Amino acid sequence: MLSLFIGGTTIKADSHGETVTNITVAQYQQNIAKTIPVTPTQVVNKLHAGDTFVLYLGFPDCPYCRRFSPTLAEFMAETNVPVYYLDISQITQQVYQDNDLKDFFTKIDFQGTPTVVLLKHGKRIHSYVGSETPLAALQTLTKYKY
Repeated sequence: MLSLFIGGTTIKADSHGETVTNITVAQYQQNIAKTIPVTPTQVVNKLHAGDTFVLYLGFPDCPYCRRFSPTLAEFMAETNVPVYYLDISQITQQVYQDNDLKDFFTKIDFQGTPTVVLLKHGKRIHSYVGSETPLAALQTLTKYKY
């Protein structure tokens, strides 16, 4: 299951009242501590500049992001790949419109959180969506130059 962010509105899906994760927001913050926080403006600028980068899209209140966070933490601990973090809970409708994020979300084929996407020369090369993304999938991102 996913939490979806569409046009400035977050829709949280749950598993019919089931507990999705036992990972707390504090543990999530610790797990993503090695990410590089970026603003929507910085992401759009990196995209337009043609930079190659890995972007993680999530937010602390997303139970699926929290469930995925140990995998992301392990990936960052095992590799030297810098991972940028866009906390989508900080994106207001005004920020969404001001930064032309509709184009960005379309370009990366955004489907929900958590999402890890590799962008190169302004294009999506790989993307992994959902809390069940395995470490092995993320490790394919190590073959690119950052």
